[in-house]
Amino acid sequence: MVSLIIVGFGNVGRSLADIMLKDREYLHKTFGFNSEIRAICELKGALINKNGIDVENLLKLNDISQSSDWVPDKTALDVVKEVDADILVECSWVNKDTGEPAVSTLKAAMNRKMHIVSSNKGPFYLKYKELKEVADKNEVMMGMESTVLSAVPALAAKTTLAGTHIKSIRGILNGTCNYILSQMTQNGSSFDDALKEAKDLGYAEADPTLDINGYDAAGKIVILANVFLGWDKTIKDADIKGITEVTAEKIEQAKKENKYIKHVCTAKDGKLTAGTELIPMDSTLAVMGSLNLVEFETVHAGPYTFIGRGAGGPEAAAGILSDIINISLLKF
Repeated sequence: MVSLIIVGFGNVGRSLADIMLKDREYLHKTFGFNSEIRAICELKGALINKNGIDVENLLKLNDISQSSDWVPDKTALDVVKEVDADILVECSWVNKDTGEPAVSTLKAAMNRKMHIVSSNKGPFYLKYKELKEVADKNEVMMGMESTVLSAVPALAAKTTLAGTHIKSIRGILNGTCNYILSQMTQNGSSFDDALKEAKDLGYAEADPTLDINGYDAAGKIVILANVFLGWDKTIKDADIKGITEVTAEKIEQAKKENKYIKHVCTAKDGKLTAGTELIPMDSTLAVMGSLNLVEFETVHAGPYTFIGRGAGGPEAAAGILSDIINISLLKF
């Protein structure tokens, strides 16, 4: 039985609990995987049940503080220090400037010999090296798949492509940006209308600033570069531009040249960039809608491309669950 602490119970955290409940029999049959959630941390308190939270009843509540297991004013750091668990799952909000309080929570968990899994990318595009050092010291694993492309197994390729010698990475790494540009290109939508649709569909946050200014995508290419290329970079090292300057006129001019405007991230020759580029219509980067893509250029085997849905609560939760299962198979 793998025991979990979950930090953050918004769209992603709730989706994770829902998937683990609905797929309980499948996960046991296929992977021999059984789990229990011992704590769920939110901003104003935490649910704690060291014998395992009743997830089925919990998911019926709109406000989890209504649960009899609720302890007000209990922080995630408090919970990590008090509750024993095998894996800490971090899926709270992103602090783009410091990564806190998630960085401190993750370090505390690893210092208590917990493995960590995260969809919160802030700690990893700001302090990947620090976190990895703590993980290595404590001989625990860090699962970060959902920080990049949710359920798309981009980071898992580190082992599957280990013999290919990856030399550069590029990709379409933000579903909101790609959806907006696709709607403007294919349907003639205005930027504002396409952004509203992205919000309505759950691709964009209520405040989409980090998406449309390129910051979210830039954070992902930083993580990819550090993991695959062995760099020691933070998001402060990236040249970042967004999509707010893209107009209908620029879209139409690109189409006349048989090209699309795409928001592309690149890690190559020690440089990190995120910004719009003109992409040939027959390019592998010419994916549409909310699809994301990452392409690894290798020395020995050419390019390898991974494509899939990189936005949404269930998608991010699926990526988290993949990391949890992989850790459980290797460590328990």
